[in-house]
Amino acid sequence: MSKRKKKEAVARMSILVVVAICLILFAIFGILIIGKLSEEPIDDPIVDPVLGTSGDDTEQNDHGVTLSPDEVDTTVGRLLYEMQSNDIITLCYEQSGIDITAADVGGSYDIARLKTYVQSKGYSSSIVDSYIANGNDPASRPIDMDYVRGAVYTLSDMIHSDMDQGYVIDGAVVTIYKSDEIVTVNTEETCNSILRAVENGEFGKVDAIVTVDKSGEPDWEEIALRVNVDPKNAEYVYNEETKRAELVPEESGFVLDMDAVRSEYANSTDPVLTFYVEEVKPEITVENIEEKMFYDKLTYYTTWYNVNEENRTNNLELAAAAINGEVILPGKRFSFNTVVGERTPERGYKKATIYTSDGMTDDYGGGICQVVSTLYCALLYEDFDIVRRTEHGYTVSYVDLGKDATVSYGWIDFVFENNFDNPVMIKAYTSGGYLYVDIMGIRVDTIDVTIRHETIEEIEPVIKIKKDETLEPEEYKLISKGKKGYVIETYMKVVKNGEYLGERLLHTSKYDALDGEARVGVNWTESTEGVETTLNPAETTVDTSETTNTSAVTTASPDVTSSDSSDQTEAPPETEESTSDTTVASE
Repeated sequence: MSKRKKKEAVARMSILVVVAICLILFAIFGILIIGKLSEEPIDDPIVDPVLGTSGDDTEQNDHGVTLSPDEVDTTVGRLLYEMQSNDIITLCYEQSGIDITAADVGGSYDIARLKTYVQSKGYSSSIVDSYIANGNDPASRPIDMDYVRGAVYTLSDMIHSDMDQGYVIDGAVVTIYKSDEIVTVNTEETCNSILRAVENGEFGKVDAIVTVDKSGEPDWEEIALRVNVDPKNAEYVYNEETKRAELVPEESGFVLDMDAVRSEYANSTDPVLTFYVEEVKPEITVENIEEKMFYDKLTYYTTWYNVNEENRTNNLELAAAAINGEVILPGKRFSFNTVVGERTPERGYKKATIYTSDGMTDDYGGGICQVVSTLYCALLYEDFDIVRRTEHGYTVSYVDLGKDATVSYGWIDFVFENNFDNPVMIKAYTSGGYLYVDIMGIRVDTIDVTIRHETIEEIEPVIKIKKDETLEPEEYKLISKGKKGYVIETYMKVVKNGEYLGERLLHTSKYDALDGEARVGVNWTESTEGVETTLNPAETTVDTSETTNTSAVTTASPDVTSSDSSDQTEAPPETEESTSDTTVASE
């Protein structure tokens, strides 16, 4: 090889060595940087690298998606349970033992340790601070004493079974052994040992605290405590999250005749005795709770609707079904929008006529205000506490003036409170063009209610005139007379258990006048000969917008009714201008 080629080879080799050294230095530098970063807490926003998305109101970043408060609670709760599931206590006595996890015991936890665990799973440690700020203080975390006590009982049964002494409870079977001595687990002291171990983070072996009873006599009081359980009736409890009552199923009770057990133990020569616990059924069950707790019809109201309006009827029936069976506990409130939910096509609602500030239009849920109004009227006749009620913008035909109520999801709600001592249930159903709302419960007092209204003001409608080239040049055609507006004061008289409590003003309702409509030929004027009109020039406007006719308002004379009067059924409207315009509401 020539000297020139040797020099070229050496040069190439030198370049390769330099490149290799540079790569090694870069690799070492990268390792140092990564190691340094791993030592530092992650200061990014609270993110979940697993969820991937958490809704439209979250902020995207390189690590995932910012967690909402609910997701913080769910995520940290899951990680806490996961961490504590590895914290195992073995409760034991000689060869018998049972494993207990801190996750199942509950109670306080080490915040610093949880933060470290959370970081090891790829989350910011600040997620723990947010979890605590959301009301999950470790000091207030509940302890599941039933679980702890049950674990101690299980170990006690294992000891007695292995040693053929004491007693063993297996479901509904109680087995009692006759022996010269009994190893008895001190339940309360052993439970306290478990709780101290969890609180101090001292996981591993925990010895049960026992005593040896040389008399061989079983602990009769503890046997009775374990097997004798009172039945629990089915009941409604209030859910603070949903703001509604929820039905909790019944639980059977169990009983063992301890006098008979002790007598047989004393008189029998058998070394092993077996006894069977008797099941005790609760009085109130899911199947009979309605007839046990809601057997009196406290009040009711009935209104008529046009079954030929298919979309409106569909919406009305859906809303009635939604509130049917709803239970309101004493002192708790019913929110129509909360119970019925949003009126969307996905939930079965269809477009029907509703009121708007500009008149009428079609939208999803049209017609359900009749359900609200019928419910409202029923409540009035038992003097329930009406918390929130709003009248329609215009009059409606299915109830008297001043006795209607409107709703609009996310905007206007109807709310009442159960101001009585017992739960009440709403029963709402339809049949043959009538909507029925009954309020069921247990009657304690007799309440008679009289409702009347006074018309404070009448507001005449404006007839809007629109040119119509399809009509004769001087023709006038009345499409709708419109509807009067009113200012109404509604009063209530109450007699309770025969005592007159007086009359009070319930509310003042203002209904706007709903404009009418007329179509005229292109040459028509108010002075056109041979054309009869009742138009007041000051109440006449020309408009090119489309409006829909509505039926006349059917109002009854002021009510003089009690809570069980037949006047709590509204008659159908006396007149109908068209089948599509019979009854309309804000929804």
